[in-house]
Amino acid sequence: MENACLYEKIDHPSAFQFKCFTASLENSCPHWHHDYEFIVLLKGETCV
Repeated sequence: MENACLYEKIDHPSAFQFKCFTASLENSCPHWHHDYEFIVLLKGETCV
């Protein structure tokens, strides 16, 4: 199943209940989770 979306389990290790990290969208695959996700473009342009 090539086009399947993966479930991403997100652990919240701190009392703030959020996780912040940087990642390249080039290496990201379609996924879903129950958390909100904010995408902030730091350089260049993209289409989401």
